[in-house]
Amino acid sequence: MVQFVIKSGHRNVYHWFSVSFLGVDAEAPVFENCSFHQSINNDPGKPSALATWTNPTATDNTEGIPQVTCYPESGTDFFIGVTSVTCHAKSINGHVATCDFEIVVTGRFITLIFFIFSTLNMQCKCLRMSHGFI
Repeated sequence: MVQFVIKSGHRNVYHWFSVSFLGVDAEAPVFENCSFHQSINNDPGKPSALATWTNPTATDNTEGIPQVTCYPESGTDFFIGVTSVTCHAKSINGHVATCDFEIVVTGRFITLIFFIFSTLNMQCKCLRMSHGFI
């Protein structure tokens, strides 16, 4: 804040006023908590599991709380394996910070579809060969 004094001409009257200068915000928000790595088992009979979490929070050096969004979102089914989740915190001035964590789904899911198609394909080839189609 800077203060100025203005003296008017003939009556020696002084006027005080203050001016505040806002600096330019060059800083991105800062995540306060971003350690949401999860290891979960797949849901029975499914090749995936439902993972939930509370989005991380972020602060910024300017007014307002940064908006935090994550993708994939909490409550999403994650397939067996490792999936990265990326969260973004956006300040009112448009600066963005990123936070990443992983969801690890472990377990077994046996599917017979591949086996059935492989078996049918093999049988079809044998039929075609025995009838001279190949």
